[in-house]
Amino acid sequence: MFLLKDKYHKIVCCFMILVILASSLLNLSAAPAADIPSTMLDNIYLDALTYTGYKTDAQKADGSIFKTYSGNAPASVRSGIGYGTGPSGLETVAAGNKTGKAPDIAKFKANGLCCASYVSYVYYNYLPNIARMDVSKIPQPANPRSPISYNSAVENWVKSGGARRIAFTQGTNSFTPSEEIPIGSLIIFKHKTTGEIAHLALYAGYYAGKHFVTHVGNERGPEISTVEGMSKGSYPEVVTQVVVPVVGEPVGTISVYKTDENGKPLAGAKFKATMAEHPEYSFLIDPTDENGNGKMNMGLPYGKYILTEIEFPEGYTYSGQKEYTVEICDETQFVTVRAVNRLKSSKLTVIKVDSETGQTVKGVTGFKIKNLKTNTESETYYTDENGFLTLPDEITYGDYELTEITPPKGYTLNSVPIAFSIDGNTPEVVIRLSDKPEKGKISVLKRGEMFSSVTETDGIYTPVYSERGLKGAEFEVTAAEDIYTADGTLRISKGALADTLVTDESGKAVSKELYPGKYLLREISAPEGYILNAEPREITVVSGITSAEIFNKRKKQEYTIQKNLETDQKFGIGFNGEILNIRFGLFSKTELTALDGSVIPADGLIEIASPDEDGALRFTADMPYNAECYIKELETDEHYILSDEQYLSGDTAENKIIRGSIEGLKTDPNGRVLKGAVIGLFYPFETEFSLDTAIETFETDEAGRFSFKDVPYGEWIIRELKAPDGYILSEENYTVTVKENGETVKLNIKNSKIPEPPSAPESPKTGDTANLLIPSAVLFTALAVIIFLSKKFKKEGNINE
Repeated sequence: MFLLKDKYHKIVCCFMILVILASSLLNLSAAPAADIPSTMLDNIYLDALTYTGYKTDAQKADGSIFKTYSGNAPASVRSGIGYGTGPSGLETVAAGNKTGKAPDIAKFKANGLCCASYVSYVYYNYLPNIARMDVSKIPQPANPRSPISYNSAVENWVKSGGARRIAFTQGTNSFTPSEEIPIGSLIIFKHKTTGEIAHLALYAGYYAGKHFVTHVGNERGPEISTVEGMSKGSYPEVVTQVVVPVVGEPVGTISVYKTDENGKPLAGAKFKATMAEHPEYSFLIDPTDENGNGKMNMGLPYGKYILTEIEFPEGYTYSGQKEYTVEICDETQFVTVRAVNRLKSSKLTVIKVDSETGQTVKGVTGFKIKNLKTNTESETYYTDENGFLTLPDEITYGDYELTEITPPKGYTLNSVPIAFSIDGNTPEVVIRLSDKPEKGKISVLKRGEMFSSVTETDGIYTPVYSERGLKGAEFEVTAAEDIYTADGTLRISKGALADTLVTDESGKAVSKELYPGKYLLREISAPEGYILNAEPREITVVSGITSAEIFNKRKKQEYTIQKNLETDQKFGIGFNGEILNIRFGLFSKTELTALDGSVIPADGLIEIASPDEDGALRFTADMPYNAECYIKELETDEHYILSDEQYLSGDTAENKIIRGSIEGLKTDPNGRVLKGAVIGLFYPFETEFSLDTAIETFETDEAGRFSFKDVPYGEWIIRELKAPDGYILSEENYTVTVKENGETVKLNIKNSKIPEPPSAPESPKTGDTANLLIPSAVLFTALAVIIFLSKKFKKEGNINE
């Protein structure tokens, strides 16, 4: 069987030949020559000749087969078909075989066959309809009755791989091929003299030094002849081509119809058919198309086969049955197997975990699953209280997204879809759906009064404050309790430092993210100029921002001064509320600039205040903490010297009494100084003038001088308490005033001498008495005038005259 393409076909062919040989041996009447090759005695091409009515069995029986005759084959073995050009050899009649057709031998006998139509009968009628051979690789020539048409068709056979040529040499009476010619090969002859294509024959084998063919040569019809015999006679022919066509064994096919469990056709499934008796031989079936159909591109020899799916459509696998056993024979030559696949699937388990620790989170989580191919979304599934869920139904093959719908308590929603695939290669797919623990932040707003502007009224500057955010406040955040998350992890222990915050220009500070729970916010460093607010504040952190506002009091300066006044018990100075008449001013030592750019100038007056009865003075002005100020006395009591010193807060300021001196001169009206007069210094309100009521007394010296030292500021009365001997006591009050410190007030007090009593007159002479009386009267009158004028001057205060 020259057309067998693989080892199995050759095995089958040999097996069939052995069966035929065995059958022939059983026929004791058949006696072909023992040296005739068995393949020449049993092949489909010899069977085709026999089918025409040619008596090959008779020739085998009498040993005349493949014997050369001196003449033509006897009529007893011929088919009864003569020569004729009418039939094409393709004519058929209805038959009960697989194809339902058989060669119309009766028509051939009635009309005859030619060499070309005989080849057409064998190749395109007997082989496919009776022998069940595959001749698809050698398409029919345009004219099945024409050797020339066959000669042209061969070119296409060879080009398409449906045939091959065998080289040869030939002489006048010889023909030598380059290799053994397979039985059934097409031999094309041409006229030796003209070179025209003339004849066709089918090679029948080589025996006894001769190359045999079957053909229709003349009116005798189909018969056995030799190549060498064709070159003899009146019209000799020579071989021009030896062509070996590819003709297949009797075959069948296996087709597959692939669907899913719902009957939907599936494309892309691949199967192989393995010979049951020879598992080393397997044949591939084309992948199923979009209609689920998979076909073979070749025929399969008859026999039993095991059909196995070797490549599944994407996402599919076996649905129960894995192998299918089929048989190719005349009754089931074309087999179609329906193979069902199911989508691969896996269990899906979702575990809720903490994104930071990886620990399982207790609490119910809701999620949905979206099929990315169909764009459909599932119902909402929920984990149990322990954070686990295995879906009740397996998830079929495909690409999906899992999206969280509701997070467990204490965790933020993870809305980012988690992509996953089900490939069916693992029985269970586990998705660890992670969430971040809810966290919050503490926002601190630090506020306090800031020196924002300045007002000025009547030369007095007043700082103005307004609440603003304070930069530079430092806080510690510590856990007020052990803080756990829902996965059971202790995140921070009680008392542990969670964060440190420092406020910015706006007075704000925001902590890092903190786990929900109770914390203590404590100020550990206040902004410069402010009082530390160390009282801890408990804050409960939840998701989001928890705000706290902390107010700091400004550091304030106290400006105080102690005022001490010199007192004088003798003169009664410093005991009459004099201290209440004192005024101090608070001044800025340097220029102070407020936030709005307004200023308190250097030496600007801030406040005027008076000490209390004890001399204590506390200014009420609210100055910036860093202001440098000084205190200066603006007014004092009239009895005291005004201080021009600049005092600092806390200093003691002392005022000295304004003191002066009173110096006087005691004379008589003639300017003669008088010694021994006692002069008294009295309060201005004094009405009783005596040594007991006098503040001080002074007795005039030899020069008639008297003086009072360190006499305090004010009006005082000078009065004579004792006149010099021989002088009249002056009862005049002299008012003196001490106005300036160190001042000397001068005074001149005059005394008149006491008049002397008249001496005893001499015995008057006659007429002398009158002369004595007149001078006495004049003297007393003058004395009276002096006393009157003295009192008048005293009343008018002309003490300095």
